[in-house]
Amino acid sequence: MFLGAILVTWEGQHIRMDMVSTRLGKPWRRIVLALDTLVFVLVCLFVIRHSWLFVRLLYETGQQTVVARLPAWLVHGLILAGFTGMLLVVLARLRNYLTGDFGDKPGVASGTGSAPSGAHSASGGTGSA
Repeated sequence: MFLGAILVTWEGQHIRMDMVSTRLGKPWRRIVLALDTLVFVLVCLFVIRHSWLFVRLLYETGQQTVVARLPAWLVHGLILAGFTGMLLVVLARLRNYLTGDFGDKPGVASGTGSAPSGAHSASGGTGSA
């Protein structure tokens, strides 16, 4: 699941609630995109920090999953890996996130393109979970 989240983040196709921001002028839209990106980075940092603390605790205590008897730190470490990957992708494509332009699919991030069947954001653009 988190590998898919990293890919969706790379392509800029996560679900957006951008009904208002797509109607804003360019300067205001850039401000909204910057705030959106900042919140995304802050959430990733929060989850990474707390996941690290939790995974370290699970490792130190040697806990295992109930059914499969796998090391619990390994399973919960996937959350840590996923959010770390998403953070790295956002930082690597910071310009794309700040402009809303992901180049390969016009209108996807800006909510102005035609959507393939089955994938719609709140503003009519495409998106996937």
